Amino acid sequence: MGAMQHSPRQDPDMISSLMVLVLLSVAAVVVLAGGGWPTLGRDARPYLVAIGIFWVAPLALMLGLHVVLPGHNADGRCNGLGFGCVPAPADAVVFVWAMTLPFTFTAGLIACAIIAAVRRRRGGED
Repeated sequence: MGAMQHSPRQDPDMISSLMVLVLLSVAAVVVLAGGGWPTLGRDARPYLVAIGIFWVAPLALMLGLHVVLPGHNADGRCNGLGFGCVPAPADAVVFVWAMTLPFTFTAGLIACAIIAAVRRRRGGED
């Protein structure tokens, strides 16, 4: 019973989730920046910081840990959820990331909306 090593490239659900996250990120930046692409100078910097903190950092952490951690349980327990099985460390990281994704995504949208509102209130810097 050899344990298979999992990688992000082998998981189509994770890849499709990442693609959706990237597309929504781009759409959120475009909408919050006033409908046009912001320049990649001072105008976009606060948005990029917020997106980096709330979306990119958790994604990078999950991918890094998923690749580094083992894809099997060292103590010989079965892999999976339920019936006495526990997820492998690499799978547990993806599971935790998936459970926190709605919260980090929403926090990123709220942060970008707050940045846009503050900039408009200060005199339309956007």
